[in-house]
Amino acid sequence: MDPCYPERKRLDHNTPGWVEGPDYFITICCEDRQTNSFCHPIIAQIILDSSRHLQNNGIWQCELLVLMPDHLHLLTSFSGEQKMESVITNWKRWISTHTHVHFQKGFFEHRLRSVASACEKWTYINLNPVHRGLINDSSAWPYRWTKEDLNSR
Repeated sequence: MDPCYPERKRLDHNTPGWVEGPDYFITICCEDRQTNSFCHPIIAQIILDSSRHLQNNGIWQCELLVLMPDHLHLLTSFSGEQKMESVITNWKRWISTHTHVHFQKGFFEHRLRSVASACEKWTYINLNPVHRGLINDSSAWPYRWTKEDLNSR
């Protein structure tokens, strides 16, 4: 470890026991941030199918999922029995095994504490492809799925 930098602390992803069914804004990044790892039809379909599996089995309740070339964003909540960290870790492992996409360790999560915060994150995620110059209309982004898309088969 470089003595010029302090040791990076590991984030605790445990939710306080008094919080029931929280919603989260989650970002998961690819190991290679310079390459388009996600935005390919075959890889996107694998991620969509695995997300539907988690949704249909009550493991999470995802409201919005957007793939970007080198990261993805989720707005989701987890069922009471499911631990967010283990769900995300297992999902990343499964995706990596089936797509050969490599992820950075861990993930970023932010617990949404208000409707205003949820709306702000929804807008941010939804417009991410537009802000990155990938498309002009976010509703036309082919790698964007809402709860309705994930619940359908």
